[in-house]
Amino acid sequence: MKKLFRNIICLLAIGALEACSLSQVSVTATATLPAGFTENQAKTLASLKKVDDHPLYTMQYYGEYDSPQTSLLPAGQEAASPPSWACSLFTVLLDEDHLLYGRNFDWEFSPALLLFTDPPDGYASVSMVVFAYLGFSGQTVFDLTKLPLQELKGLLNAPQMPFDGMNEHGLAIGMAAVDPGNMQPDPSKKTISSLGIIREILDHARDVDEALNLIKKYNINFQGGPPIHYLIADANKRAILVEFYQGEMHVFENEQPWHSSTNFLHAAVEDPKGNCWRYDRINARLNEKQGMLDSSSAMELLSEVAQESTQWSVVYQMGRGEVSVAMGKDYSNVKTFRTSEYYPR
Repeated sequence: MKKLFRNIICLLAIGALEACSLSQVSVTATATLPAGFTENQAKTLASLKKVDDHPLYTMQYYGEYDSPQTSLLPAGQEAASPPSWACSLFTVLLDEDHLLYGRNFDWEFSPALLLFTDPPDGYASVSMVVFAYLGFSGQTVFDLTKLPLQELKGLLNAPQMPFDGMNEHGLAIGMAAVDPGNMQPDPSKKTISSLGIIREILDHARDVDEALNLIKKYNINFQGGPPIHYLIADANKRAILVEFYQGEMHVFENEQPWHSSTNFLHAAVEDPKGNCWRYDRINARLNEKQGMLDSSSAMELLSEVAQESTQWSVVYQMGRGEVSVAMGKDYSNVKTFRTSEYYPR
């Protein structure tokens, strides 16, 4: 009965959204089912909305999706880290108003999708996805809602490509490019892609301990992008930085009620201070405020460490189930979304 009620609510919500001023695909869940699509796939693509001209879209994924894919290259083979990859991440871990995760994604021009998922065998979550990884580029990405449903089918792979996110239990995760860790694959473990492990964690981890246990189960393959490390935080006010260096995994827990990372390996330096101006700026502010940053001041800090290549700044409010996004350094146009509007809890 609960599932039926939620499905009815979702159908009503999609119909109501058609009347709003934001761009949305014209096919609705109640339209005749297109050939080659399941009902949930059609509903998923029908929920696509353009909410920012950078652009940024939102989409609600209905039903189950495939498990994260393994990489195409042998495990342990890592791609070089191009200089354009540069990200800034931090989390503060105090009370409900100061329990959040902030992140700048810095790369080449990257239209993005804010994806809401609620799989039947996992936890509901919200995550940011880069359209280029879904096969959309050029001028097409500015008017996706005008495309026929058949041309949007690549969006159904979006759950496999989260670059950062937060789930219903307040666990948040993001990544940043670093130097190769020279990890050797363990033949007793399955191999998963560097973005696929983020999906596994969002879907199946309530806290940092469960997230770390998931990471330990896999060989992580960095094919298709640079080697990365992961900053993970939970609603229990714990955070860890997971790195791979000289063939070993290293875990750095928060020593203060905050944590942070940019684009260098903590395992490779004696003192992280002085290795990146963005890291130094973030930690100077966190120390000055003793972690007392709310969503607004967290976004302000992200603006201070933004670069020419910053594509989005996002703040996940882990205690409130809210996410705020500024695209293309337009900090006068921050958009906030409540996860309860996409997956009632």
